[in-house]
Amino acid sequence: KQWYQRRVAITAGGGRYTKHARDISQTPWPLQDGHIITDNVEDVICKPLKVAFGADEAKMHSAGREDIDVRMLGNGRPFYIQLNNVRIFPTQQLLDKLREEVNKASQHVKCFQLTPVSKAESDVVK
Repeated sequence: KQWYQRRVAITAGGGRYTKHARDISQTPWPLQDGHIITDNVEDVICKPLKVAFGADEAKMHSAGREDIDVRMLGNGRPFYIQLNNVRIFPTQQLLDKLREEVNKASQHVKCFQLTPVSKAESDVVK
């Protein structure tokens, strides 16, 4: 008998991020020797949200991409976070706390305007 786990994906929140260093990739970056650069924007932002909401997975979706050797300054790049199988649903109060946590955890990645995002808003980022 086969069992199938039901996966429920929600958009936890979105906002804008800035990247202040040239050696941080936007997503985990595989190297030729099989190692992965783990200092990246996606992990800095997603890990605290994944833990706080008890999610099985977290994925960052952003409007566009930048190379690893460039900074992302100005008003920042729009993004949203998709979480799979959350145990706690996002509130603005919790998102504010997590934004502060993200900003304290990294001197190179800053998150702005982390707010709940509707399906229509997430479609704009895609």
